[in-house]
Amino acid sequence: MRKKTILLAAACTVFAAVSAVSAFSSPGSQSDPLIPLSYINGKFIPGIIEETGRRADTGLLPAYDKALEKLDGERENWLLLGENAAVYKAVSDRLGVSPTGKLTDVSLKKGDLITGRIGTGFMLRTGGAAVSGPAGSALVNISQGSELASGKAVSIKSYYMAVTPNGAGLKITSGTAVVAVSGRYSVTPAYKPKYVKAADALHSLNLFKGTSLGYELDRPATRIEALVMLIRLLGEEDEASGCADKNPFTDVPGWAAKYAAYAYAKGYTTGTSPNRFSPASDATLSQYMTFILRALSYSDADGDFGFKDSLDFSVKAGIFSQKEKETLKNGVFYRDQAVYASVKALSASLKGGDKTLAGKLISEGVFTQSAFDNALSNAGVD
Repeated sequence: MRKKTILLAAACTVFAAVSAVSAFSSPGSQSDPLIPLSYINGKFIPGIIEETGRRADTGLLPAYDKALEKLDGERENWLLLGENAAVYKAVSDRLGVSPTGKLTDVSLKKGDLITGRIGTGFMLRTGGAAVSGPAGSALVNISQGSELASGKAVSIKSYYMAVTPNGAGLKITSGTAVVAVSGRYSVTPAYKPKYVKAADALHSLNLFKGTSLGYELDRPATRIEALVMLIRLLGEEDEASGCADKNPFTDVPGWAAKYAAYAYAKGYTTGTSPNRFSPASDATLSQYMTFILRALSYSDADGDFGFKDSLDFSVKAGIFSQKEKETLKNGVFYRDQAVYASVKALSASLKGGDKTLAGKLISEGVFTQSAFDNALSNAGVD
């Protein structure tokens, strides 16, 4: 009985929506931003019926029962249009309804996935994103009535709706993004940090501070962040903060100018060109290892190693094992990996000697031997 009641409610809702749309079944356009009737009949309605039947067969949640009752009383609420003013006005004028769906802003990082069931709406506010989901999944651009398949980039401030029952959504392609979402949704982070204990260990030695948002180990490190992390790892932040040398890089933000000037004077970096550092670009593991090898007194300029083989040379320099190198070399270089590489570098020897980087910092009074031993024992790194 319950299943029949649910299906009847859904059928009544669909019938009412179709009846309202049938009066103006011409295709949508930018000037007349409505979903084409053919799309509703051929794609959206069958999807709703399939989803309703599936949920009825498996036992619907009480909250969903209430939602269906509300949907039966306010039959056009499935057309949630958010803040797209043109669509809002067109629907209000021609269907005589006022969509009431509220959008929730969700802050995401590169590679994060946000998905929803049929009827969930997405609007990209900032950043970049592409449609994502299993084979056959799609979103529909409400303002244009056009379908966007998996892998296709979405436009900022356009409203998209999930129309397939297999979990369509957006995958973030920029460093960060804000997506406004209406309806039920879930977020799958791109990466789960592995080296939080290592970050804690570095933090205890004042070699790693994180950002105003915390460690942020689950996002890619930028080039300027990697450089600042290196300077802190070397215990040279005070010297960098007081650097009076001229910063040769015109694209470095003001807060990092002294760090860049100091690193250039010390030979830790030469930038991406004589006057550019590309601070906001994602760092790579090879770039970070080049920084670290230079800090260990190895010179790519003198032929000790080359930029392209900096990761391979790190094995020879005693930073990584061959197995660790193979594990790290694939995928995005997150701040998490930068932390791991930094901890490993502390136990590596300086060029031409037996003193380790940690030994150098201990002799300079950056931290004590006991503090280092305690931090290393809790770092979770072999």
